[in-house]
Amino acid sequence: MKSIFWFTKTLMVPKRYLFFLLLPYLVMVSCNQNGKNRAVSRDQPPPLQIHILRYENALFSLDRSHLKEGVGKLLPEYSFFLGKGLND
Repeated sequence: MKSIFWFTKTLMVPKRYLFFLLLPYLVMVSCNQNGKNRAVSRDQPPPLQIHILRYENALFSLDRSHLKEGVGKLLPEYSFFLGKGLND
């Protein structure tokens, strides 16, 4: 009965190194799918509409003589920075 590793004798390759010789081949064959089995949509996603609110620009452009009224006008848009109210 012939061994299934008959070519290791002709190539002079020990059987323990056979795995390391076949590994690059297996990686190249498995990675060469040419886009098969992809779950990625080829359609373009809709463009995002991003509106950036600049708190620092709004805060430093306030009139210093009427600061409390100016900050009160900023409260609805920038409540994250100002908290629940101006009386904190």
